[in-house]
Amino acid sequence: MLYLDSFGPRNLSKEFDEFFKNGIYNPLKADLEENDKEYILKIDVPGIEKKDISIDFNDYYLTVSVSEKYEKDNKKKYLIKERGYNLVSRSFYLENALEDSIKAKLENGVLMLEVKKQQKIDNRRIITID
Repeated sequence: MLYLDSFGPRNLSKEFDEFFKNGIYNPLKADLEENDKEYILKIDVPGIEKKDISIDFNDYYLTVSVSEKYEKDNKKKYLIKERGYNLVSRSFYLENALEDSIKAKLENGVLMLEVKKQQKIDNRRIITID
């Protein structure tokens, strides 16, 4: 889609792609660390309560969903009303994660998840020739 403004024609599709790809707009900012024993995921969720966070693990994908719902107040006159209901989620592929080991903690607007890793199993078998 081309858009014409005071700076001339611009390709908005490309700009929107860059906008989302570069993480300029990312509703759930995250850091994912990995070491030999575990994954550590930290997600910024300022102002969000535990009851509004959902965590799901399926086929090595850890999905965090956050919903925000604001009460409707018809008695007030709003000049701008942008907060209503939002649902955002992010998924992270965690190869060799142990599903039963996932621990989550919410503190100071940061959701922290610790996920233990499975020990790599060496399925090689050396066969001797008689």
